[in-house]
Parts: sequence; C-alpha cells; structure tokens
Amino acid sequence: LFLLALCTTGAPIVFGLIEKEDLGFGDNQVVWMGNLMAVGLVMGFWLAGRAVDRFGTKAVFLVCHFGYGAVLFLFLGRNIAPAAALVGIVSVLHFLYGLMVGLSSIAITTEFMALIPPENKSLSTSLLDALFRTGGAMSGILAGWAVSLGLFARSWTLLGARMTQYDTILLLWGLAVVMLVVALGLVPSVIRKAEWVPRGD
Repeated sequence: LFLLALCTTGAPIVFGLIEKEDLGFGDNQVVWMGNLMAVGLVMGFWLAGRAVDRFGTKAVFLVCHFGYGAVLFLFLGRNIAPAAALVGIVSVLHFLYGLMVGLSSIAITTEFMALIPPENKSLSTSLLDALFRTGGAMSGILAGWAVSLGLFARSWTLLGARMTQYDTILLLWGLAVVMLVVALGLVPSVIRKAEWVPRGD
C-alpha cells in the first residue's frame, strides 16, 4: 500500500500542472477536472462494493493497478489526439482516475478489515494508515524535489509529440504501478479467500 500510494497519490497534482503549463487550461477548467475526478471517485465507491462482493479483492486490485497505469500512459498521449477532442479526453481520464481511486479504496478497506488481528487492532490500523499516508505524502514530495532539481528534461518528444518534465514523472509512475502487480502475490486474499469478519482462534 505504501508503494501504491507512492506511485498514484501525486498524479492529480501533476495532471493539474500539465493542464496549466502545457495545455493552457484556465483555472475554471482545472477546477472542473478536479470535480470530474471526484465524480469518478464516488462512482468507484459504488462499483467497488458490488465488484468486491462478486469477484473478490484480488480481481479489483488487478483492475486498479492496470487501470492506474492505463490512465497515466493515456495522459501521455494527449497531444497525439485531435485538438478539438483534447478537453473531452482529459476529462474522461480524470473521471477514470477518480474511479480507480474509489475502487482501490474499497478493496483496501475490505482486505484490511478481513485481516486485522483480534489483538492489537489499534496498532495494526495505525500502521496501515501511517504507511499509506506516508507513501502519499512522499509521492508529492519526491515529484516536487525532482522538478526543483531539474532531474528531468523540460522538453522531450514521444511519437512526435512534445512532452514535459511532468510527463516523465507520469511515465515513471505508470511503469512502477504496473510492475507492482507482482506484489499482489503478497496480498493474503491471493493465497486464500478473505474472511469478512475477523475471528480469533
């Protein structure tokens, strides 16, 4: 969860920077993109409850990992799309990203509630929350640090389209979150079916 948060939490901020500095979106458009992400988040919560009940957390985690990666990679291809459709495409990507956040949040909560030990519940819950929030905080900190130090080229090309240093960050996060699929082998529900109610011996 720490690694997942590290690769996904800072993406909406980077989306906004790209929209302001590269795409020339106005403040109102950037705010609307955030609203669309919030709508996707709510929709993700609604869908996740049904998906987890029907398919289990493993399937939802897999969808979320590949979904996060797909949105990050598709955002890189925004300049290849027709200019007239750019706002619509970016809007859909924001909605989908919010959807993935909602899906993964419910899957995480479900998995943890099933695995929480009968003893030291407060400690285990605090540890999860601390690691998850630390990963999210470091996501933004590391991205800002990389930009401030000029670690990435300010401009480069991908399939003939001009990219920015922010796109480099999205590319790295996209590759990392897809590679994290292998870490799902550590999720207990992959090994056995998670129980809804924690039980002691």
